Amino acid sequence: MRWFTKALVACSCALLAGSAVAAPSEASRVRDVVLVPVTLNGTGPYPFILDTASPMSVVDPGVARYLRLERQEIPGESGNVTIVPSARAEAGGGSEEGPLAVADLSGFEARIGQRVAGVLGQNLMPPVF
Repeated sequence: MRWFTKALVACSCALLAGSAVAAPSEASRVRDVVLVPVTLNGTGPYPFILDTASPMSVVDPGVARYLRLERQEIPGESGNVTIVPSARAEAGGGSEEGPLAVADLSGFEARIGQRVAGVLGQNLMPPVF
């Protein structure tokens, strides 16, 4: 499984390195995660964790407030879930539009040593990934 992770990191970095993303940095590997620069609704870029297994993208509540993204509470199995009904995410030279879950991602800072703004999941992942 480690070889797959290394291959995914190498491919993701290669794709982003050759793209025209206007960002201060390219994709980078921090410990065991890949961070990619993501622009939300034309603002950013912000560091997002690339998660090819996650069906839904996630944004930190502080970032959602800062960007004044519309949020809605929807009923979930174990309580209400906060979502952003629609946002445009740009990464790797492509863009997609769709919903984002809102969740506290501050735990990643202790784990990887860097604050992240979100998780780029399958629903907002441009086809270049």
